[in-house]
Amino acid sequence: MKMIGLSVMLMLLAGCGQQQTGTMIDPQDAAKVARGQAVYAASCAACHGTRLEGQPDWRSRKPDGRMPAPPHDDSGHTWHHPDEILFGITKEGLVPGKYGPPGYVSDMPA
Repeated sequence: MKMIGLSVMLMLLAGCGQQQTGTMIDPQDAAKVARGQAVYAASCAACHGTRLEGQPDWRSRKPDGRMPAPPHDDSGHTWHHPDEILFGITKEGLVPGKYGPPGYVSDMPA
């Protein structure tokens, strides 16, 4: 199941910066999957984990009030969100009032 989650996340990341026409990225497109893997490794894995595991105790706020990075496997909540939201968060960051609660400050860079 973790490989499915990783594949989905990598496909989402592979599409960042491209115009979306409402279609999904073809999981059989090896070039896009490889691009997504590289983007995830460079920009996401440091916080979300190389195996999608997220940060320890990710459901509890840190002392600064921010939330740790959640896992992107089936134990997290990534799969609860529509693709459009995930693309937006990946491209723009957790914009308060748009993708996060008003006033929310995230450690996730835009």
